[in-house]
Amino acid sequence: GAMDETARLVKKHKLGIWIMPEGTRSRDGRLQPFKPGFVHLAIATGLPVVPVVFHGLHRTWQKGSLDLNRIKVPIDVLPAIETKSWTIETAREHALYVHDIVAAALSEDQRPLAVAHAE
Repeated sequence: GAMDETARLVKKHKLGIWIMPEGTRSRDGRLQPFKPGFVHLAIATGLPVVPVVFHGLHRTWQKGSLDLNRIKVPIDVLPAIETKSWTIETAREHALYVHDIVAAALSEDQRPLAVAHAE
């Protein structure tokens, strides 16, 4: 229901959306599995997915702490991924595809240790 309402507002007001598809911050900075909500929203809105990769962001704010470290965080905006042909039936595959693109753009110390995809 929340995704439907979000999609309606996005379309009505011609908005873009920032989503962190992991759903939480990782303790060690390694990329976690993506939850499929961003795929459902992309399908509902017809918007492309534009992966944005933050390098070393985990070093600025330790999980469980309110203390921030001041560092420079390189950011890469990857090419947009068209979603008009995506379907709900293949949502998991789309989430894995985007996850793999983001993982490939990360440095070795932020890539997943093993293939770990959300169910």
